[in-house]
Amino acid sequence: MAKDYSIEELARLFGFEYELCRKEQAELKGLRLPELDKIVQEERKRIQLEESDKVLAEIRREAHIAAKVRGRFQADRRSKAFVVRVVMLLLLLAVALLLLTGTIVDL
Repeated sequence: MAKDYSIEELARLFGFEYELCRKEQAELKGLRLPELDKIVQEERKRIQLEESDKVLAEIRREAHIAAKVRGRFQADRRSKAFVVRVVMLLLLLAVALLLLTGTIVDL
């Protein structure tokens, strides 16, 4: 006696594998071949949609992570630019202070 496959198992079989067992499976389930074929086809569509949803969710998750990384990189660039500006301002203040105190002589 052959194994009684579930509809999902039948839907996941490759074409030739399904063709080899479809008649027997239809008999085991008390269905006509066209009925079984229709049910299996609908299940294949459901599986495909489910897998597409999983892929889409993974793409969204990866895009979210990439946006976070990009945001951190841009924030890091902005903070580096800010530090450079602060250092330049401090250097200018130090030169101005030295000029005011007479430590640096005009050339």
